[in-house]
Amino acid sequence: MKIYNTTNPEIIKAYQANSAEQIKNLRESQKLPFSVQDKVNISDKVQLFREINKEISETPDIRFDKVAEVQQKIQQGIYTADLNVIAEKLIHPNISTKI
Repeated sequence: MKIYNTTNPEIIKAYQANSAEQIKNLRESQKLPFSVQDKVNISDKVQLFREINKEISETPDIRFDKVAEVQQKIQQGIYTADLNVIAEKLIHPNISTKI
């Protein structure tokens, strides 16, 4: 037995028109005082992710002004790293603890 793709576009149009008409008739027959609409609620976590993503996308990957400043200090021999500040930055709670 052979089955050929015999999809007729006119049949599809008829079904689509019929379903749209049925929905319209259903709304009119029920006389809904409001229109039926889809609604999306975005949770607080998703909103926080959006804000984080926006900030990340707006922040440059490299702060060239800071790089130039550190390079200049290194070349002059006056650069000293504050190990306490570095350690604090490494163990400081980050944004992931809020999520």
